[in-house]
Amino acid sequence: MDYTAADFWWKVGITILNLAIGWYLWYERRSDASSERINKIEDSMAHAIKLMSDRLTSVERDTSHAPTHADLSKLYERMAGTEHRLSERIDGVGGAVKRIEGENAAQTRILNLVYQSLVK
Repeated sequence: MDYTAADFWWKVGITILNLAIGWYLWYERRSDASSERINKIEDSMAHAIKLMSDRLTSVERDTSHAPTHADLSKLYERMAGTEHRLSERIDGVGGAVKRIEGENAAQTRILNLVYQSLVK
């Protein structure tokens, strides 16, 4: 029997077996690392989703007390009515101020006439 050929084929077989084991270990370790990274990402996303859900719940709770469009339209109508009434009153006050100015000017003329008659 030729031991040199058997030794050669033994070494080839061992090398192929070692390469197969090495490839298998590399493949398994790679998928383990990927799985670990995916699990970390899933955990962080679950935490972020929980935080966003809590924030959304608090925003919905706070906005439930906000005025509706109907409430705002009533408010705008009241403001328009108030503006109209204020405009009328301001116009009335403007007329009163002009009347007072006229009366004040007339009184000033009368006082000047009285002063001039007393001085002479």
